[in-house]
Amino acid sequence: MVVNPADADELGKTLGTLLRSGALTRIPKKPEPRDQLLGTVSSTLHRRYPYDEPALNEALKETLAALNAQVDHVTARRYLVDFGFLKRNRDGTRYYLNYQRLAEALDESAQQQAMAIASAELAAAKTRQQEKASRAASYRDGAS
Repeated sequence: MVVNPADADELGKTLGTLLRSGALTRIPKKPEPRDQLLGTVSSTLHRRYPYDEPALNEALKETLAALNAQVDHVTARRYLVDFGFLKRNRDGTRYYLNYQRLAEALDESAQQQAMAIASAELAAAKTRQQEKASRAASYRDGAS
């Protein structure tokens, strides 16, 4: 099976859909958007760096906070391991980024742009929410 990694445009569309509400509410079940999301999250980790569990948890918390995620770091870590984005050593005390799996999910330019796209999508979602709240407030003020 030949895997075609997502390019930046495809990644932008997927993240736009996932972050439409202004928050990452869940990890998708469908393989393509799930892998693109997990690729985005794992693209923030250092290659060839052994993470112990507390360090990995902290890195994932920061990334998920940047995505305004309602998904917790434990769930994200489990998905990253289960779908091959992270490898563990035999005793389970160290985690490593599986760069080959990341490259299968995102092309090189998409890896570099992943968090920038996610940040832009979140900013747009927050702007939409603020505009909606502003319209609602002006409607209430006009109705009074």
